[in-house]
Amino acid sequence: MPDETITRFFSPLIGGWREIEKENLIDCYYGTSYGNLSAEVLICSSVHPTDTVFEELKQHAILNNTLIQLRLMITSFLNSIEYLTSNYDLAEDGRVPATPKTLPQVYANVSGLVYDAIVSGRRLIDSIEKAINDVFGKESPEWVYWKGATKTFYDSSLSYALCYDLRNIVEHSFVALSTVNFDYKENVVGFAINLEAGLLQMDRIKPSLKQRLIDFYNERLAANLLPWISVAGTLNSYKSTICALYFEFLLLIKRSLWKWTPTATAKKEIGNYNCIIWRVANDDRYPLYSLDRAYRLQASTLLPLALENDIKMIRTRLLEIEPEKTEALESIERLLLESDELN
Repeated sequence: MPDETITRFFSPLIGGWREIEKENLIDCYYGTSYGNLSAEVLICSSVHPTDTVFEELKQHAILNNTLIQLRLMITSFLNSIEYLTSNYDLAEDGRVPATPKTLPQVYANVSGLVYDAIVSGRRLIDSIEKAINDVFGKESPEWVYWKGATKTFYDSSLSYALCYDLRNIVEHSFVALSTVNFDYKENVVGFAINLEAGLLQMDRIKPSLKQRLIDFYNERLAANLLPWISVAGTLNSYKSTICALYFEFLLLIKRSLWKWTPTATAKKEIGNYNCIIWRVANDDRYPLYSLDRAYRLQASTLLPLALENDIKMIRTRLLEIEPEKTEALESIERLLLESDELN
């Protein structure tokens, strides 16, 4: 449906159609539903949707918007790490150019990028978890599978556990990064997560993670090594884990995509599903008041294709990080897409 034809919406409150301003259509393409806000689908055609069609389109719009937001989050996360690692050599032996005068600014730049990566990764995981709860519910096999997957990664990967928990710690003024091995002759500096810089004294750190860090600390000292954690190694491992979890989430959605695909009845009534999503401040059905703005939902036939593209993209990124994981990824796909039960 061309944009110029979207000029009115149906409202049972007035028993007919109401004109809308064209400028309301240019703000954004997607509607959403958060908290106590309801996403109301108001059809831009002469067809009055049935309640069944209305709910189909509404749920489809919410899922579509959720996937778009998560796609933006994973892109932001990957970009932050890749920009950081492509512009700074984060080896502990010190290869980042810095003079005594420029060191504070260099430190601020690197620390800020590391913080962005930590925060954006945790935000993505929290958002995926919320999406699984919203879509499937906490009693579902999908929720149980997700919680099991995140627990496995947390227990097996110190890098993931550290970055996951560091988000809350760095937000309370703890500086996670230390400059090390500053060379005054060559004017270069290194970066590390220094366990002697106060991290182990933080009350906010979980006891289980603190014990793992203490064990790591003792192992380093026993090997006559400084108690430093590699920034580059930690972030690259964190990136791999985040990508793996996002990959599994997308497969969970694909496994159940049929549940949110509009039926033939909806297709017939609404055509190609171009519709308006009104974002409103209450739960009343088809309200005429408290309207923020209107959004146009793209044809929902694009959703399966977009999901396939997301899966292909993240699979490619995972294999770029760890080429040896081809068989493991294929095994996960078989489990999530072909098995009757999630294990």
